[in-house]
Amino acid sequence: MLKLLIIGSLHHILNINEADYPAKYGDLIRRLRSVILEPEMRKQMKDEDIVLLDFEDMQRSLMQQRENTRVAKLEASEAKQKALEAELKADEAKQEANEAKQKAVEEKNNIASNLKKAGVALEIIIQATGFSREEIDSIRE
Repeated sequence: MLKLLIIGSLHHILNINEADYPAKYGDLIRRLRSVILEPEMRKQMKDEDIVLLDFEDMQRSLMQQRENTRVAKLEASEAKQKALEAELKADEAKQEANEAKQKAVEEKNNIASNLKKAGVALEIIIQATGFSREEIDSIRE
């Protein structure tokens, strides 16, 4: 037995052969058949279908919002990680620059010390190193 019920744009197909199901489902099958014949019940089913479709749309929308939030959090986390890595690289570059500067100062101190030991005039040492008289005087020979 095949019955087709069309409610607006929604189609309900009821294809139930009571003999295909255990006897305990007989009452349910008979109730489903009777529902098709009652106009008020068809209207209620149509209304329920519309509510269910709206609910499914709402669920899809919520799931999409959750996914968008998850992706945004992931992207923010990745951006934060990249920022931390960039900060670390900048700190390393700053440390390297400080070490290079310190090494250059030490080399200039050695040069000034060597020139001082060699008896080079103070004015020439000042020109060669860029140090002041006080800085050169404080350098040990």
